[in-house]
Amino acid sequence: AADGIDDATIQKVSDRYIKLVEKYPHMRGFIQDIEFSDELSADTYAARKLSLDASGRVTRKILLNRSEYLDMDSLEKKYLASVKSGHFPKGTIVDNIIDHEFGHAIADDMSLRIKGINLDEKLFSNDEWERIRVAGKAFSKICVEDAARKSKMNIKQFQRSISRYAKEDYGETFAEAF
Repeated sequence: AADGIDDATIQKVSDRYIKLVEKYPHMRGFIQDIEFSDELSADTYAARKLSLDASGRVTRKILLNRSEYLDMDSLEKKYLASVKSGHFPKGTIVDNIIDHEFGHAIADDMSLRIKGINLDEKLFSNDEWERIRVAGKAFSKICVEDAARKSKMNIKQFQRSISRYAKEDYGETFAEAF
């Protein structure tokens, strides 16, 4: 077990991630690590984290809230209650937490590809990285607008049709729909 997380939970997370990479092979290696973290707030199950290290390299991780993943039975019950209340999409299960963060990573990857940026081949200044992060949000917005149009809904209707959390912003709409 890693830092109190039982082997079955670690295996479940690993299996889910492997399935996603098999389905989206272009994403192999984009996420460099999945870690159980103490840095997330109590109401956050997980987060996708792209950050600049001291050398100017971009690190890419999925963080899972250690305190939530210490007790998978409790996490599953809390997640299903959130689904039932409409906070998360109908029909989703606790495994979809990984899918959601992977959806953010796909949006990150695609916006970087469109700009012709390979994170592994470049060092960034803080200013460059901040401009890239801001511009990257445009990809999710374009995808959400296109999906809403194809669904014959306005943006707010489309977001409401997914979940309450999808209404947070375009990035969350994209990841929730993923």
